[in-house]
Amino acid sequence: MAIIPNDLLVSEVLSRLPVKSLLRFRSVCRSWRAAVADPAFARRHLALSRAAWPPSSLAVLTRTDVHPDNAAPPEEVISFHRIRPGRQPSAAGADVVVELMQEEALQCSNPLLQASHCNGLVAVAADVGRIFVCNPATRELVVLPPGSPSPYDYRREEAAVLGFDPCTGGHVVARCLYRHYGCHTDEHTGEQFLEYDIVHEVFVLGASGSGDWEITEAPPCPVEIVVPPAYARGAFYWAANDQSEKAQREHPNALLRFAIHDGVFAVVPLPPGVAFMDPDDRDVLTELGGELCYMRPTGETAFEFWILPAAADAEPQEEEGYGRWSLRWRVDFGGHLIDDLTPLYMAPDGTLTVYEDTAHMIYRLDERNNLLEEVVDMAAVYRNLVEQLGIGNYYDYSEKDCRLEIQNGRWKKVQDDGPALPSMQSLFTYVESLVQIN
Repeated sequence: MAIIPNDLLVSEVLSRLPVKSLLRFRSVCRSWRAAVADPAFARRHLALSRAAWPPSSLAVLTRTDVHPDNAAPPEEVISFHRIRPGRQPSAAGADVVVELMQEEALQCSNPLLQASHCNGLVAVAADVGRIFVCNPATRELVVLPPGSPSPYDYRREEAAVLGFDPCTGGHVVARCLYRHYGCHTDEHTGEQFLEYDIVHEVFVLGASGSGDWEITEAPPCPVEIVVPPAYARGAFYWAANDQSEKAQREHPNALLRFAIHDGVFAVVPLPPGVAFMDPDDRDVLTELGGELCYMRPTGETAFEFWILPAAADAEPQEEEGYGRWSLRWRVDFGGHLIDDLTPLYMAPDGTLTVYEDTAHMIYRLDERNNLLEEVVDMAAVYRNLVEQLGIGNYYDYSEKDCRLEIQNGRWKKVQDDGPALPSMQSLFTYVESLVQIN
């Protein structure tokens, strides 16, 4: 019987296994333990994980656990659940696998908690000045130091984004905060003007970092932190107002691109014909297929998806500033108003997959036939998660017996005759990895 060389076994067999198995197999022998800890092995494993199809999604849930006898104070819990659709077409959610990846008792009082994913790591802005990074596959978690204080309470929200520096191979978290912000109107001219003091700082993860937040150059114009920032191709993108329109100084009318390695900002104009980003927070910035995607509503049920190609933002264009956008998809769901739509991933053939929160459904867009194919019924997934927590008897999807109230500074769905139900805060495409935080 032929014996497989150990190096071939490591590079071609072990690198294709799930992280859970690799962590368990470290105890087999010293060479396997060394291989799993090797950064080169982690990079190959990550590349193979990215190539797996169809991609997984990660749902971030928060809940409040209450002791039955009130013997202990309520405990805030955040959990990460991997959702893997089946490889073959089937009824939505019929062969979906839902796996609890990580669960932590952490206070998460941000009413609009957002999570950012990059290379298997997840950064969560749990509260103002409270950001943590975790790897749900390895269950490593690091709570970052508070960073610069923000005396100005800007909607009690914290915006953070996680990215990768391709020049150094390190991962970086960025955050924006206001020390002062005020929009005023000149009593003589009627013209609006802003008075603000904004700080942008980064935290470099791992041994190459300083272990603390580092203040970068100041953004050249105000940033709108209500629109979650995005990472793509070695840069962070923030919604901003370049102050070019005297009549409107607040609503975003451009993007700010922050090059991670160079540490410099540049203004990126919005797509042609787009004057301002939607003030009702339905605009989305995200990464799709390695490129920056800007999704904007064009009606109550219709959306456009613009792509900034990789070569387009490499250098300024002479007349148009940074980048030339291309309109990639138009979709109209029809029927009910859509409050929240999340682009998830783009297939190699260009097919788009999105999550529609109103219908609690993951759809695949069939452009040729102008159809929306149901992929995962997230309502069924959520129902199963609630049942796993032992409170399924209180779940009523019609919500006729539910109410919304603020608990610890954030909205919670509360059953009139039962405990608070978990809140799904974020859903995004997920790639598991062995990437270490420290």
